[in-house]
Amino acid sequence: MMGNKLPKRETFSKCCGKAGLASLIILFIVLISGGGLYLNREQVVPILGGSGGAVGSGASSTGIIEPGSLKLPPQCNTWQTSNDPNIRSKIPEPLSDYIRCLSRPVAFVEFNSWVKEKSGPYVEQVSRAGVMEDIGFAEYLFETAYSGREYWEKRGVDFHSVFQNLRDDVAGMDRVSTRIIENAIVAGLSGVTDMHLLLLGSSQWSFGRHLDGWFSSVVVEEVTKNLKNLKNPKLSRTEESDFPSETERVFRVVRSPLSWVRAGDVFNGPVKSLFPIPSRNGSKEYIPAVLSSDYRSHMEVSINGRKTLIPLHPCRASETTENVNALNAGPTSGDWPFFPGESSGLPLLRVRSFDSRFHGRLGTFVKSAESLRQKSAIVLDLCDNSGGSSSFSRDFFISLNGRAHWQMAGAELVSPATVQSWSLLRDNALPPIIRSFVNLAVSRLPSLRSESVVKWDISPFEKVPPGGTFKGKVAVVVNRRVGSSAEAAVSFARSVENAVLVGENTWGMGTFGEPRPYRLPNTGIVVMIPSKLFVASDLVEGRGYMPDYWIDSPDPAVEAARWLANPETYLFMPSPEPSEKVFLDFDTAGAGGEPMGVSLEIGSALGQGAMSGIEISTQAREGSGCLKLSANSSTMVYRLLSRHLPWGLEKVKATFWVKYDNVRREGGQYPNCYAGFIHKGADGGKKFNVKAFSGTNDWHQETMELDLRSEGASAGDLHFAVFLSMSGELYLDSLALTGQWADWSGQQQ
Repeated sequence: MMGNKLPKRETFSKCCGKAGLASLIILFIVLISGGGLYLNREQVVPILGGSGGAVGSGASSTGIIEPGSLKLPPQCNTWQTSNDPNIRSKIPEPLSDYIRCLSRPVAFVEFNSWVKEKSGPYVEQVSRAGVMEDIGFAEYLFETAYSGREYWEKRGVDFHSVFQNLRDDVAGMDRVSTRIIENAIVAGLSGVTDMHLLLLGSSQWSFGRHLDGWFSSVVVEEVTKNLKNLKNPKLSRTEESDFPSETERVFRVVRSPLSWVRAGDVFNGPVKSLFPIPSRNGSKEYIPAVLSSDYRSHMEVSINGRKTLIPLHPCRASETTENVNALNAGPTSGDWPFFPGESSGLPLLRVRSFDSRFHGRLGTFVKSAESLRQKSAIVLDLCDNSGGSSSFSRDFFISLNGRAHWQMAGAELVSPATVQSWSLLRDNALPPIIRSFVNLAVSRLPSLRSESVVKWDISPFEKVPPGGTFKGKVAVVVNRRVGSSAEAAVSFARSVENAVLVGENTWGMGTFGEPRPYRLPNTGIVVMIPSKLFVASDLVEGRGYMPDYWIDSPDPAVEAARWLANPETYLFMPSPEPSEKVFLDFDTAGAGGEPMGVSLEIGSALGQGAMSGIEISTQAREGSGCLKLSANSSTMVYRLLSRHLPWGLEKVKATFWVKYDNVRREGGQYPNCYAGFIHKGADGGKKFNVKAFSGTNDWHQETMELDLRSEGASAGDLHFAVFLSMSGELYLDSLALTGQWADWSGQQQ
């Protein structure tokens, strides 16, 4: 039995607080192809069955679907299947990895009508009978409504076992904590990477982790054809075979803020780490970088034939500047979400959403294409656009270019669950495009009632080369928060002959699309389950589209305009890594806010530490929240506040304000109350460099420093922590960590 412990964040993400921005976007906006839908939970969350709710064949009279009745037979022998050579020709090749059974029978479960008033609350504990009913319905939904089920089953995810094991876990309980249910589902589906799949319970859970770009501030240029200009023209083959067919390629550093990597140095590799960036005509420039879903503080490169380390930072294309914050503030004026403008003399169109609720303003965006047809270049900024209706971007490019083709193979899962999720939507104020989906679902219901099946409606893939009437350049600017139907806009843009994608890789939430919301009747858990497939060779779930050129800038659209307007002289100047001091950021579960003087925000994700005794207190020095730890004789409270710090630091300094009351100092291995550094010592054991507190003291500032080299510590194994046990209260405010880089020019491994 799992108990109440939250599962580890290995292949899924728990989203909460400011860190939950992506999930909050998904919660309020359903991103669909061919049409968008704003999800108001009071309007569109269906109640499935409920106690006494009607169920169809394959379910018992109690409303509980029989265990095992939904398990997909391994061979689908009696159904159409992609394993049958006579059937395979009907499944386009890009979809054959996702679809096994074209059609199969299933029980028809009648859903209750839509709830027009506010839906029932999340329930903390439920009877065993109620939990069994919810487990059955959840299994039914993943069996009949999830477009990714067959794909992930082939990759080892056993959906049936997830729910059967959960039945076994709760069989002996009279009342069951709802958190056990959601934790078991999340942990059981940890092998799934689907950025549209979402579970809303005591927390908000998304499945999958995005591959982020981690960039250095070093710029290198390929000079293969101009060896005479090299300061030190030597090329060495690295131990890894990074130059399988590129042994004659030569790169040199052209811009660097690091003292141990200088302009003119030869960059020997790895070549696979070089991400192309915009550059002047006749030049090819790159920045060493990596893609990783984990925090990356540094990377190893070879400079002048010697291996060394260079620091990394997250790609700045998703940073929020004052200008970006104003654009992303939401529909506070009639202009949102379309902001036309100009930069470097070129048209700059910023579109922050394709939500069909704003069809009037987005219609203005579509119409603007008429005035752009004769322009030499335009910049379309889609940063932070999480999707909505793909029809707006399609119509824009049809108007601009005369054509817009979606380079994807598609399929829709048609079943009693997916059809009822639309047909029961009763809102007269729905936009016309959403109303068309409702009408289609209503027309499908009679045949499903007479012959209940799960079947795929396939849209064939047709590869169409770029072309059309627009002869200028289009720079489409994206970042890692561009997803779903906004990623469809990228596909439409590629219909233009001279289109280029710049910024960073997109969200990658397009393969499994059109998520539909379903509320389990007893626990109140809501699951958002995708019902469509959109398969493109270069759109990878969790990685997204890769840009043609990466732009490591807080406003990549302005940088893209400068590049297009100055093709002969353009130079990208990255923001340098601090040469001496660098602020060391907190992890998302530990803190938020600005780098200096932050107020720690814990929310519901307490991470490593006790689940009780940690809260946000209003007793901060300047009115904002601060971190409060409370302990008594039966509790121990601790919190690791910083992520693993960057490798390559020589010294670390912590400055913070602290207040404590009634803190006792007793015997034991460690003080009962402290704040400070925890790291691995030279012998590999855990080492504490902390400051202990006892008694009572009002707000005062503390400063601590740690020399990593003298302590034999690695910043990658170091945390800043607070700890309290036995008694009292501890308050922490305005914690800032700064570090000093070491000079690694002499390091060779």
